[in-house]
Amino acid sequence: MIFADRDPEPRNDQRLSLVRRPALSFRMLTAEDELAFRALRLEALRRHPEAFVPSYEEERGTDPEVIPPRLRSDWMTGGNFILGAYAFGWLAGAVGVRRWPRRKQRHKATLWLIYTDPALRGQGVGRKLLEQAIDQCRKDPELELLHLSVGSESEAARVLYISLGFQPYGMEPQAMKLEDRYIDVELMTLPVGDNTA
Repeated sequence: MIFADRDPEPRNDQRLSLVRRPALSFRMLTAEDELAFRALRLEALRRHPEAFVPSYEEERGTDPEVIPPRLRSDWMTGGNFILGAYAFGWLAGAVGVRRWPRRKQRHKATLWLIYTDPALRGQGVGRKLLEQAIDQCRKDPELELLHLSVGSESEAARVLYISLGFQPYGMEPQAMKLEDRYIDVELMTLPVGDNTA
């Protein structure tokens, strides 16, 4: 499937404003979800440049023909997955987990994306996505540790991660630079396997 040259249609934050708690469903994304996922990812990068390393401009400029193979080879195989939250049939949130590729590091995975549509914030969608992603990681007998990094400006996300059992183990100062300011990044880990200390 080929993406259009322009951005996906703008998302309308008012879609859910009439419904306080929409019925949600969760499922693993497949290659057929690439358009919806790209739209959600671009929205996340545009709205929260302080939370993600790729910039909106870089990702928007990615050749559309590269996206489907990247989804299949990098983000959805070999223990990697993207879990989506759906409200009224549209992708309203996602969490991505990627296994470390080297044999000596295959016991670890990184949570590389967590995002929910602003209209769903404060309703526990992010927590549910993370809980299901953690459960999925615990089903993998080879996986022992789940890592993530959180920017110093994302205090609500940090509080959520700690409430789910993630523990800080380090800080990377000036990990990202946004024009004239730096963002420190805290490194966190969560044991998900039986062989962790």
